[in-house]
Amino acid sequence: MKAVTVKYFKLKNLPRKELLEAETVYDHAIAILNKLKEELTPEEAMGKAGWKVYYQDNKIVKMKQFNKDGFFTGTIEDIQELKEEAEAQKQDKTQKDEHGYEIYIYSHSFYHYNKKGQLVMQEDYDENHELEYEHSYFYDRKMHLVKITTRCFQETPNNIEEKYTYNKNGILVREVRFEDRHLAEISILQFHNNKKKAIIKTLDRDDSLRNSITLKKICDHPVIEEFEKNYHTRFDFHLMTEGYRIFLEKQFDLDNKIEGADQFYHDNSGNLIIEKHNYNSIKGICLYSFYIYHYDKKKRLYKQLQYNVDKKNKKVIPTLYTEKEYLYDKKDRLIKIITKHITDKEEYEKLYTYNKKGYLTEITDSQCKQKMLFFYDKKGRKIREETHYENEPPTIEKWQYNKDGKEVEKEFSMTVKLP
Repeated sequence: MKAVTVKYFKLKNLPRKELLEAETVYDHAIAILNKLKEELTPEEAMGKAGWKVYYQDNKIVKMKQFNKDGFFTGTIEDIQELKEEAEAQKQDKTQKDEHGYEIYIYSHSFYHYNKKGQLVMQEDYDENHELEYEHSYFYDRKMHLVKITTRCFQETPNNIEEKYTYNKNGILVREVRFEDRHLAEISILQFHNNKKKAIIKTLDRDDSLRNSITLKKICDHPVIEEFEKNYHTRFDFHLMTEGYRIFLEKQFDLDNKIEGADQFYHDNSGNLIIEKHNYNSIKGICLYSFYIYHYDKKKRLYKQLQYNVDKKNKKVIPTLYTEKEYLYDKKDRLIKIITKHITDKEEYEKLYTYNKKGYLTEITDSQCKQKMLFFYDKKGRKIREETHYENEPPTIEKWQYNKDGKEVEKEFSMTVKLP
C-alpha cells in the first residue's frame, strides 16, 4: 500500500462566491482547496473536522466533506481525472457557439458467437465509426467463462485482462484484473458455515482491502428482478440465483478504514425487507439512511419507505423522506408506482403500459418528465427503445438478433443540449 496521508480541515467562512460560480465538480473542489491553503497550514489543521483530504504521492486524490457536527455529507474522488475532464469541457465549450450547443453521443456494438452459441468477441465503435474497444471471451470445457481480454484503441490502459476461476460446483470463486499486464484488482470468494455464508473480498494492486461483501443462504429462489438490477454484481450473480442474498457490504477508504457499511435483511422467501446505509463520520460509523419494504400475500412489493437519519443530543432521529406505493393489475403486472416526497409534499407517478401479448410498451415518469417506449419483433424480442424528455431530443437504443435469437448488434444514440 502506498503511503496515504489524511488530514482534517475546518474553514471559518466558505468561499460562497467561488462555489456559486463553479462550473464543474473540479472547480468546486479547487475553490475549497484554495480556501484551505489560505486559512490553515497542514500543521494547524490536524484533527479538525470539515474536510478530510487524502494525499497520495504528494497529490490530492480524494476529499470528504462533513457538516458542523462532524457527520459525512459527501465525497469528491479522482481529483486529477475530474481536472482533466473539466479542462476538456471548457476547451470544447470555447469552440462552440456562445448561445448553446449540442453534444452527440453514439456507440455501435457488434457481437460474434462460436458454434456452441458462446459470445467470443464484442466490438464497440464510437460516433465517428472508429473502433474503440475490442473484447474477446474465452471458455473452459465446462463452458465457464474463464477470461476476457479488452483492447482499448483510444484511451489507457490499452489492454485489460480479467481472469475467472470456479470451484467444482461451477461457482465463481476468484476474479483477477490486469491493466497493461500489471495487477489492478483481485476478488476472492470464501465459503464458511457449511456453505450457508459467503464472503467476497476485493483488494487493489497494493493488497489493500477495498470492498467486502457477506452473503447468506436464505432460500432456494433467485433474487427478484427489482432488486437484482440494483445491487448484484457479476461476481455474486451465481450465488444470488441459488438463494444467497447480500447481508453486509463494507467499503474501505484509502487509509484502510471503513468508509461505509450497507446492511440488507430478508424474509424467508428471500425478499428484501430492510436496507440500512451507514457512513463513517468524524465521530465514527453512524446510520445515514434506511429503507423498509412491505409485501402482500402474493409476495409482491407494494410499499417502500425511505428514512433519512439525523443525530441531535446523541439521539437518532429518523425522518420519513419518500414513500413509494406499487400497484398491479389482475395479471400481477406492475402498472403504477406512486412516489411521495414527504418533506416537500410533492407526488409523482410512474405508469407501465402493456400490449395484448403482455409485453411492456411504455413507461411514463412524471418526476423525470420522460416517456420510455419499447418495440418488439414477431418473436417478442426487444428491437428498439426510445426515451423521450421534455424539450430534449430522444435517446434511442436498437438491437438486432441472429436466427438463433442471439443479440448481434446494439446501437445507442443520444443528443445532449447544453446552454
